Formats: sequence, C-alpha cells, structure tokens
Amino acid sequence: MHHRTRFFRGSWPRRSARLLEAGQAQAARNCDLDSGALRPLREPEPVEPVDLDGHTVGTIYRWRVGGEDYWLRFPGRVDVAPGPLNDDVWQRIYFAGDPRYDEPRYTYTPAAYQGGERYPVTSYRLGVPAPSNELGVSAVEPPTVAIAQIHREWPIRVVTDGEHGLEDGEVVRFDIEAQSPDEEEGENHLAEYLNHLDGFQIRVVDETTFTLNNTDAENVAYSAFVSGMFRPFYPEQWQEVRFYTHTLVTELGEEGPPTPDPVQITVGVTQAVEVELPPLSVDEGAGRLIERRRIYRTASGNQGAEFRFVAEVELSDQSFTDTLRSTVLGTALESTAWDPPPKGLRGFDTHPGGFMLGFTDNRLYASEPYRPHAWPELYSLSLDESITALGVFDVSIAVVTAGRPYLVTGSDPRALQARRLEVNESCASPASMVSFGYACVYASPAGLVQISTRGAELLTHQHITEREWAAYKPETIRAFEWGGRYVGFYDGGGFIFDPRQPELGFIDLDLEALSGHRDPLDDRLYLLDTDGMIQRWDSAEQRMPMHYRSPLFPAPLPANAGAAQVIARSYEGTTFRLFADGEQVHEHTVTDPDPFPLPGGYLARSFEWEVTGTDTVDEVAFGDSMEALVQ
Repeated sequence: MHHRTRFFRGSWPRRSARLLEAGQAQAARNCDLDSGALRPLREPEPVEPVDLDGHTVGTIYRWRVGGEDYWLRFPGRVDVAPGPLNDDVWQRIYFAGDPRYDEPRYTYTPAAYQGGERYPVTSYRLGVPAPSNELGVSAVEPPTVAIAQIHREWPIRVVTDGEHGLEDGEVVRFDIEAQSPDEEEGENHLAEYLNHLDGFQIRVVDETTFTLNNTDAENVAYSAFVSGMFRPFYPEQWQEVRFYTHTLVTELGEEGPPTPDPVQITVGVTQAVEVELPPLSVDEGAGRLIERRRIYRTASGNQGAEFRFVAEVELSDQSFTDTLRSTVLGTALESTAWDPPPKGLRGFDTHPGGFMLGFTDNRLYASEPYRPHAWPELYSLSLDESITALGVFDVSIAVVTAGRPYLVTGSDPRALQARRLEVNESCASPASMVSFGYACVYASPAGLVQISTRGAELLTHQHITEREWAAYKPETIRAFEWGGRYVGFYDGGGFIFDPRQPELGFIDLDLEALSGHRDPLDDRLYLLDTDGMIQRWDSAEQRMPMHYRSPLFPAPLPANAGAAQVIARSYEGTTFRLFADGEQVHEHTVTDPDPFPLPGGYLARSFEWEVTGTDTVDEVAFGDSMEALVQ
C-alpha cells in the first residue's frame, strides 16, 4: 500500500470521501492551491480603521486623488462606481443605495475630502431636473433712430445720426418734419410721403446710410428736410414664430432637460425679445450644484422645430435680452431626453461603451454615453421579474433577478437587447455578484452561477448539493474577485472558488468580512473586518493556520500504515495526523522531509491523513512501510 499526493485540490462536499479523486480534499481551509502546492494563505494586513457617525460601515471604496488615498465609507450595502470619463478633471465617484438618501448621489474632488475625515465629506444628488417654472417672453419695441439727412435722389437716400443697425430687406417707418414748399398753403409733400405710408423696404449702403427701395424723389414736391427719426417695422412677411425654453446647468457643466412646455412668441425677424428668468424651486436646487441656466429657442416655425443655443446666464440673473438673428444661433439642444435618474436607482456599474447602468424593481436603466448624470427614460428596459443585481463583462451585461437571469447585449444604450437565460436560478444576495471580465458569477440558492456569452450555468453542481450549500448562508454572501478567483464571505466564514479552474474545488476560510474592495490599480483585495478595520488580503508576513484533509483511501485488505512523509518548503509549524477507519491513530510534528514511522498494533480498511500548520507543503505520502515510501 502506497499513496503519494503531489497536486492538491480543494474540497468537493458533494462527493463521498471514498469517491474523491487523487488530490481532492474532504476539507481545505485557509490555503491557496493555485500552484498545485498546499500553501497557507497569509494573514490579512491591517491598513486603517474606518467609522461613520451613527452608522455601521457596510461598504468601503478606495479613492485616489493626487497620490493620496481616501477610504470612502457607507452604511449598509451601497453600489459604488467610477464614472466613464477617463480624463474627468473632477474625478467623480457615483454611488447608489445609501440608506441615508432616497436617490443616487455623487461626489468629486475636492468635495469628497475637504472639511472632514469621514469620506465622502460632501455628496450631491445625481442628475439635473428640468426647470419647473417657464420663461416669460415679451417683444422689445424697436428703437427709434435719428435721421441726419434725406437726399432727393433716385432712390431716396437716408443718412442716420449714428449706426442704423438695419439689414437689407427690412422695413422702416418714418416720423419726420420738412419745410413746406409753400408755407401759406401748409403743404409738406416730403413729410406726407414718408410719414403716411406703411413703411419702406430698404437697402443698406453703409453703417449710417440706406436707400428706400422703389422710390424716386423727383416725383415728390420739393421740401427741405428739417428733423425726424425712423424705427423698424415688421409686416407679416418679416415676422417669425419662436419657441423659447431653458435648461439648468451645474458647476461641473452637467446639463439637464428643458422645460416640457416651451413658451411661444411672434416677433420681427430682427426684433429683440426680453426673456424673464424664473427662480429655481426649492426641490430643484436642494442638494445640487446648479449655478447657471442655458436659453434655447427655435429659429422659426413650430414647436417641433429644433431648439438652438442662445445664451448661458448666471442662475442669479433675472432677465436676458435676446438680440440674435436666427442665422447666428448656436448648437442644437442635446439634453432633451436627459432625465435625472429615478429615485431608488441602485446597482451601479460602468459599461465599456461609456454609459452607466442601474435598476429599479424590474426596470434596467442606462445613462447617456459619457453623461452619467443623464438617464433617459427611453433607454430603459422592462424585464419580467424584479432585478436583484447586475454586472458587466466584456461588452455584455449580466442581470440577475428573483427568477431567471438575463443577458443584455449592446454597445449603445439606445439599442440594448435582453435575452432571458435558460437556467432557473435566482440571485440569493445582490452583494454576491462579481465580474471577471469574461463572465459574471453570483450566488443562487443552489450554488454559484456563471453568466457568459454562452449563457448561464450552475458552476458548482458537481461540487456541492443545495443542502450543503445552505451552510454557506448564500443570502448573506458578499463576494469579490481576487487573482481571478471568487472570494465569498458569509455570516460566519468564507470560501474561495476559481471559475476558470472549477476542478480545484472549494477552499474554506476562517475569516469573516463585512465588505471589501478590489483595487484595480494595485490588484489587491481589501476587506473590512467585523471590528471596522480595513485589511489588505493575503499580505502579512504571518501565515494563516492551514487545515487540509485527504480523501479516504480504502485498503483492499485490512492493513497497518507503517510510515508517512511530508515534503515542505520549511518546517516551522506543520503537523501530520493519520486516521484509520475514521479514528485518529497518530499525530506527528514534522521537522524534516524524511519519512517517519507510524505506530502499529491495529488493522484498518480505510485511511485518511490530515495536515495543519503554516508551512507550504509540496508532497504528502504514506504507506505500509518505510521502504514503500522511498521506491
């Protein structure tokens, strides 16, 4: 009889100890088997304590600004995600699900850390609302312009006392005085001719001179011009219908949607409009950084015409005079559908397409690309069941519900498509969802489920039964990615499972964590322990006490194991135990790689061994004699 184990794997609770394959374990605790050796995990290394006035910290997030680390902390389970803008000078961070607020929020530099030590110190409501108050608009009476000279020419030429501000084709009306050719008769042909008609269309000569179309002074009795003025006049063909609206803008340049009901006015094409700016309502301004307003109007036509930029004004301004011609209006209004996120939105994650994702009840929401403050309702998808969590991998979205999961595909939020997957596995804990880049994994009541582009599968169905899985309290699991492995913690302990190498089985952990954060910059996992201390996972010099129990090795005939051997990297604290027919028959402190004798005086039909300690073990062997081990 001779058994030697050189490649170590984790536990497979579903399998009988007698049916485990070589290297599989009945129990594997606090060890890393990624290399095939039996390596004890390192103890977590304390980083810093965190607390929160009046609340228990339940979520942590490491935020780096200018070489400094700030540990954001939140009560309970909160979804935290960076924005999609890689060059965001404000370095905004978004979070949802904080029980202190009923809407998603964001923070940025320096608001997150200035004025306190419990970060984020200050946060703001996410999104910019449409203004609830309409603009007021009124036509500005055109100004009168003094006339310096009127020349009896063909056509009549008018020289103004200063710039006239007219354009070719405009219409003007006159109010002048002229010397009568016959004072006794009181006739004044020039004044009567210019004052009493409905206006004259003009052609601009220069900034102070224009001519009157279709006029000939030779047909007007002479009268010397004395004084007078004119003003623009807008006959029907020189009028346009305009619609005005406005939006609100934050200190960070985030723009919201316009008022739902634009205001209408009919004015001359060159006529100025006085725009009255309404105050901000209390709800619109509360908890937001709104400081400016943008005014838009249609060039002409109906309400369905395109709104174009007129001006940006301070929120404190009470009025604005619009003097722009339609031909020089600015860019088109982009934010028509940029709704603020709905209250209760949670599950934040960021898609490679530049948009953020979240959900409420059974509705999946997506933000405008690279506009994480804007969540158009028309981008949302309604699913058949209540959403529990979501995760992004590659360019796909895994959405898990109270029933079957969904795979949502699309790189544009306007064209997302949802496919209901065939695995009938609900999500037991929202905090169990982990993205691995190639797939997402979550905890269901029956085990770990993986969603990839190929669909969904119960990863652990060969490893563990639903009854055995219940001992891991799946409804309490909070999980994280570490070196490509799924690290889950539940109320009372933890475990490791590698989705890429499911044959490695489960590794149990004598450690409990309330929350965690994987930092992509240093590829480290940080955990929050039950004492409020942030710990860096697998980082301390000291090793965690490892425990590993082999499969059950049946003997064809009653036998006595005569020797054992443990080959390790060091021998500072390793213990070997042998079990015969389920009873411990020997315990040995291993001090070197040499085989050591085992006691006799018994016969057994099955054997198991156990190794505990803090040394990395490469091989474990036992046999019926010393000679058998050296063959």
